[in-house]
Amino acid sequence: LILGDFNAHNTLWGCTSTYGRGSLVESFIFSNDLSLLNKGDSTYLHPGHKSLSAIDLSICSPSLMPFLEWKVSEEPHSSDHFPIYIKIADNNPDLMRRPRWKEYLANWPQFSIKADLTRSYSHEQEINTNVATVSETIVAAAQASIPMTQARPKKKLVPWWNDELTNARKDCTKKLRKFKRHASDENYNLYKESLKNFHKLKEEAKKKSWSDYVEKITNNTPVKEVFDKVKKIAGTYKSPAIYHLQTGNSYCDQPQGICEILSTQFYENCDDNFEDPTFLVKKRNLETMPLWYPPAPETSTLNHPFSFRELETALSQAKGKSPGPDSITYTMIKNLNHSSKITLLSLFNDIFQSGSYPNEWKKANIIPILKPNKDPTDPKNYRPIALTNCMSKILEKMIVRRLNWWMETNHLLSDRQSGFRTKRSTTDNILYLQNFVSNSFQKTSHTTCITFDMTKAYEKTWRILALHQLAKWGLAGPMFNLIQSFLQNRTFRVLAGQHESQWREQINGMVTGSVLSVPLFLISIHSLTLVLDQCPDTEYLLYADDLVIFASKPNQNSLTVTLQNSIYKIEEWSRDNGVVFSKEKTKAIHFCRKNSCTIPPRLTLYNNPITIVKEVKILGVIFDATLKWDAHLIDLKKRLFKITNLIRTISSRKWGAKQKQILNITSALVVSRIDYGCQAYSQARQEILKIIETPYRASIRAALGAFRSSPIPSLLAAAGFYSLEDRRKLACVKYLYRLKHLRQLPLSAEASHRDFYPSMKYPEPFINLAKRFASQLDLPQVNVIPYNTPKRAPWTSLDDVIDTTLTMYRKNSTPPEVYLSLFRERQFLYQEHTVYYTDGSKTQSGTGFSVIGPNEEVVHGVKIPNECSVFTAEALAILEACSIPLEEHEKRLIVTDSLSTLTAIETVGNKNSIITQIRDTLLKHYLRIYILWVPGHIGIRKNEIADNAAKESTEKHHIDLNIVTHQDMAFSLKKKSIIQRNNSWSQLTDNKKLREIYEIPNGFEYNDNLCRKYATIINRLRIGHCRLTHSHLMKRENEKHCECDGTLLTVKHIFTECSKFHNLRNQILKSNDLKHILFATPIDKVIEFLTRSKLINEI
Repeated sequence: LILGDFNAHNTLWGCTSTYGRGSLVESFIFSNDLSLLNKGDSTYLHPGHKSLSAIDLSICSPSLMPFLEWKVSEEPHSSDHFPIYIKIADNNPDLMRRPRWKEYLANWPQFSIKADLTRSYSHEQEINTNVATVSETIVAAAQASIPMTQARPKKKLVPWWNDELTNARKDCTKKLRKFKRHASDENYNLYKESLKNFHKLKEEAKKKSWSDYVEKITNNTPVKEVFDKVKKIAGTYKSPAIYHLQTGNSYCDQPQGICEILSTQFYENCDDNFEDPTFLVKKRNLETMPLWYPPAPETSTLNHPFSFRELETALSQAKGKSPGPDSITYTMIKNLNHSSKITLLSLFNDIFQSGSYPNEWKKANIIPILKPNKDPTDPKNYRPIALTNCMSKILEKMIVRRLNWWMETNHLLSDRQSGFRTKRSTTDNILYLQNFVSNSFQKTSHTTCITFDMTKAYEKTWRILALHQLAKWGLAGPMFNLIQSFLQNRTFRVLAGQHESQWREQINGMVTGSVLSVPLFLISIHSLTLVLDQCPDTEYLLYADDLVIFASKPNQNSLTVTLQNSIYKIEEWSRDNGVVFSKEKTKAIHFCRKNSCTIPPRLTLYNNPITIVKEVKILGVIFDATLKWDAHLIDLKKRLFKITNLIRTISSRKWGAKQKQILNITSALVVSRIDYGCQAYSQARQEILKIIETPYRASIRAALGAFRSSPIPSLLAAAGFYSLEDRRKLACVKYLYRLKHLRQLPLSAEASHRDFYPSMKYPEPFINLAKRFASQLDLPQVNVIPYNTPKRAPWTSLDDVIDTTLTMYRKNSTPPEVYLSLFRERQFLYQEHTVYYTDGSKTQSGTGFSVIGPNEEVVHGVKIPNECSVFTAEALAILEACSIPLEEHEKRLIVTDSLSTLTAIETVGNKNSIITQIRDTLLKHYLRIYILWVPGHIGIRKNEIADNAAKESTEKHHIDLNIVTHQDMAFSLKKKSIIQRNNSWSQLTDNKKLREIYEIPNGFEYNDNLCRKYATIINRLRIGHCRLTHSHLMKRENEKHCECDGTLLTVKHIFTECSKFHNLRNQILKSNDLKHILFATPIDKVIEFLTRSKLINEI
């Protein structure tokens, strides 16, 4: 632990700027793999400048970090330095917890039998009665089959403790008492053996707990959550329980009172207290008006009963463990037997057709979560997280799938709305804005962008707006009635431990935690896009409620007038719809590179001036006024610094710190954050781009346990990672092909039509930048198949037209003659059909497919680009066969040996462009086109002809159909990038110790059982940098030489040349080839050699 007044200013630990000494300390921390406890709080008040800074630093070893609590005193106590408190973290007592299901100990076969819904369900009963009966049956079965935790606070908040450890500790205590009563060597040995067993079980439990958790870490996992897990395993995690609240001058520390205070606060967030009192009158008048518009004819598909496949799809996508008020979890629903699931589907369809949402499913349990860095005693600082009933959420998922398809197919939502939509992302908005601003710089125009913040957008949403919009679009029948009922009479209660508040009505707003609330919120604010479409010369982008408007003009005064007129229209819309935009949080930024542009635009919102800023965060990316990206990259470095601390901490622990897992965490937490928005900032100056290289490399080095002097190319090769420059280029090109695939994106039109200009002024528009990177990869000129939303309901089952009967017989145990006999039986059923055979092939010469007609003629023999996969070839062949015009009264059978293609066609929601077209064609000609699967190469004559024709098509000298799927292009890009990385590695001339013995830089692979210490040793030996050979660089000493012959001391010399270890080397390693020793020889032999040579602790 290193503490002191370093007088080192650096933005990483909370100073306003970075100076030379701050950079030196930063380099010291990174190069020595240390952790910083500072959290950004000011520690020093300068008496002269009267400014605050954070120059008092607390540095520690990574292994100490989970056990320490760091806090700065609010009072300086007559000093200019604020006292810093560091203490050993302890467990704070948890509140009395509600009992929870121990699903990992469940007897699921017994549960499945007892939860028989067929006996308790009746179509003749009222909906609410049936819901109550089904819920009671499932809960009763759970109570009989699944144990529950006890309703008491945990003494030790560690996730790895189990009953086996409890028994082992009891055994230790028992044998210790026996030794105290009868002190003997035998009793002492028994006690020590029991204690050793307990510690062994404890370490195994920690490793398993960590391994299980690491598998769940994704790109979206918050860093705080991983830190919390580390602290839980270390036993120092602080419970998030709320111990007291303060409202005005009153103070409450009773759990029941805390529940009621938070319940009141959440109720006030969604009540009818609007800023504009006249709106309330309008709201009540509109809510009494009848909701009726002429129904659209295509909505009838939405009102068909739900299918079992839709239920299965919804269940497969259901994640999470927390139940709603009825105590039923997703896992329980998934473990119902088939007949009970059919009954559950009947319940869903009865609810759907009745148009009446069950009362119990309109209730929600609210868990209050403290907002980041907020005062925990203020009720306003808590965010309500709603837990609704899982059965309700399954039904909502089924409704949402249909609703989203209908809106996307009919293009009802604006293309400028990217929030929570299929194949849309925040990157779409970020890159559109970057491209727009860069283009304005090319024209030397002025650009102003305004970011709006909706106050309590979700809590205050006027629900009737969604219903009116749906009615205008023509939605009617059961779907509309059910949504209307879903939004009415919503209630909630707040939970704190075992205590709960009274039920309260949620008057306005959407339900947080509800699946259906997300699309309904988008629909409720859709009218805003209609208003913005009418604003001349003004562009806008939406991601849910995050609104950005911007415009560009040569004249600044004209630009200001244009944007102000747009703001007036937004104000008018907000008054009409009960939405309030925050005057304080709404910001404007003026993008310009003219030296003469010194007067910022004057814009107002609700007659209040909008704050003009030099940098603004939009969807997680900081845009600065000159588009240099300095602010974003400095902020990114700060965030990466915290994650690097975490990775060092994990790497230093014994429990479960396996190299593969740590690299996965590095990829999920470090690489993903660097990649986010990298297409936009990829053209930043090299000097500023380098600042994120340091935490990136430090994270990889910590994950590998590599020595501090290890060369950067070797670190990347050992981890199997790309350089950041290569990652940025690849991301840009991938997004360029995404634009060609998704023609509805705002930026796609420019990607298709804009020419590439080799030289443009900085900053370069994204489209031009991406095309420049693509030209460097020497990619083929191909057409990416555009994605289109299915024209026909994608949830419709195709089981009646896809025949996979022959899959019941395994090919490895079924003779060809048996298959032929079975095929003839199936063929007899389709004797009235015109039969076509299809096949696809991929060879070294290329890729192609064929379609064979009824008379064995080759209807199609088509060569497609080499980038296409066999799957694409097989799918295109089936599509071609489906697309041949049908004669009147003709029925068609298509025979294929591609089971993967048929599986994709049968999968609900498959987004492959070719599969979507096949499904649409099969549904258009339902029960007229059938597809039959047969195994390949079993002697079916026409199938063999199709196979030969497909192979012959690959030999053609020209491409017949120059199209590829987006998936194939992404795979091709990855292959190109791997080839480039391998070429760069093979051409490496400096620091090439690893390259000489490691040809392909795909990352080291180890047995999962290899401990962290030995993996670190082998990594250092392979890279060629270890303490024995390179510690002189850290100590600023001369190079080390071998004591035997004076040769420069290297890993290669030790393992292959040193005469001192000649006999030991021949006895254990039996090789003088360094590559064979470090990559082919068993690792335990290498460790034995190091141990017996007494070098094991010198690596």
